[in-house]
Amino acid sequence: RDLHSFPTRRSSDLPMQALTLLNDPQFVEAARVLAARLMEQQPGDLPAQIRTAFRLLTSRPPSEQESTLLRELWEAEHEHFAEHLDKAREYVTTGESAPAEGLDPADHAAMTALVQALMNYDECVTKR
Repeated sequence: RDLHSFPTRRSSDLPMQALTLLNDPQFVEAARVLAARLMEQQPGDLPAQIRTAFRLLTSRPPSEQESTLLRELWEAEHEHFAEHLDKAREYVTTGESAPAEGLDPADHAAMTALVQALMNYDECVTKR
């Protein structure tokens, strides 16, 4: 049988899907829990955290360009959350599971934002 003859889910640009993936507390919580796990398993090694997050969510390693873009995203988010620690603390306590202890709130929030971005990456949302 030709694998291409099976129906597949099409890419969606529906605002509701994007808003749910970005704002629903369950998705934010999933991102923050994975972010904490990455930070605890690979402390202080941002490139390794990015590679692992990407591999876990896409089942492949990131390209050099993808790694660079994700590092830039982390840096921009970190700068924002370092200036707004109250927002960082609020973000990394979203959901029902207990918040991670001992992690810098700005670091954790920036990694959560990175994981959330990856969770919204077409390769994570659409099975091909």
